[in-house]
Amino acid sequence: MSEIDFYKRLNRLEKRRKGTDLTYNAFDSVTAGVTSFNEFDELKRTIEKWQIVSDKPSIRYAVGAMQEVSKRYTEISIETAKRIEKQLEPRLLNNHNIVTEYRLQGSVPLNIHIKGVSDVDLLV
Repeated sequence: MSEIDFYKRLNRLEKRRKGTDLTYNAFDSVTAGVTSFNEFDELKRTIEKWQIVSDKPSIRYAVGAMQEVSKRYTEISIETAKRIEKQLEPRLLNNHNIVTEYRLQGSVPLNIHIKGVSDVDLLV
């Protein structure tokens, strides 16, 4: 059996958590004013607790794999859902006379979402 290369895993974990492994813009809302490019860049540069919790790579990996995403990332996800709601509501009411109600479901409101992977489930 081969040994686990925690340094490779840590590298992939960091890219995944900071969104630097994505070839597309994880924050499609940046251009719609939810956040700024500067804020997005700052989020990518932030040092998370799992990165400094121990000298042992196996411990850093275990903690990092379980650590929730940043509060701001969750806020951005919720702001994105609200932005979509604000676009849908008047269009459905004005164009089709449909009164709507909106709710979030899934991983984002439960704060168990994965950065760069989870989407926002908006129920209409």
